[in-house]
Amino acid sequence: MRMVIGGLGQGQIEYGASLAGIALAEAADGAICSLAEIEEKKMVYNLHLLIKRLLLEGEDPYRILSHINEQVIVTDEIGGGLVPIDGFERQWREVCGRICGEIAQKAQSVDRLYCGLAMRLKG
Repeated sequence: MRMVIGGLGQGQIEYGASLAGIALAEAADGAICSLAEIEEKKMVYNLHLLIKRLLLEGEDPYRILSHINEQVIVTDEIGGGLVPIDGFERQWREVCGRICGEIAQKAQSVDRLYCGLAMRLKG
């Protein structure tokens, strides 16, 4: 498994697709995909939005971890900066951080994109 992180619009989705060797249309979009669908794809992007959807639906977002195996996982960094006043927004950020931490521990490589440039954090 490989993980790619970065702020909004930093190029991590395209970079992840190149790592997976696929076109973006072949990847699972966490904004709309099911948990079962992520098992079938070589890449999952917008993981942060999948986590948010599960939280809003009252589901356990940590279930994601049992559906991830050898994919390229791509997510936006959402935990840095200001602490939101809204309790749900704080919860979402914390859960994303914890899930991403678990994925990063298991991943063979973790890359962070900034201004379209990849920095290897692990691997």
